[in-house]
Amino acid sequence: MKDTLTTDYSTFTDLLLLEKELLLQYQLLAVKLNKLASEIASLNRQKTASEGAAVPADALLGNMRNLERKVGLVYTLFKTAVYLMQLRNQELEELERDRPEELHSEEDD
Repeated sequence: MKDTLTTDYSTFTDLLLLEKELLLQYQLLAVKLNKLASEIASLNRQKTASEGAAVPADALLGNMRNLERKVGLVYTLFKTAVYLMQLRNQELEELERDRPEELHSEEDD
């Protein structure tokens, strides 16, 4: 896990620029989530002055795990939507390329 957080993906030659940027953004997100998890753990060890009880950070951490799963789902849906848009654009380009050929063939008749 630590290697993933410290790897410099910009030096990878077999990745496209967009792939490198995406990996760097995910790496940044992972670092921030790890920092948040450690902050929650430190809150969990502290006692509140007014109540004298432990802060319910375990429940907060559970909520964060659920949020992380939902972010993964949103990413999957987003990726699917982008893929569908690319397919539609390719289909439109193919239709536009085929149309002039159809017009020329009709003129020849």
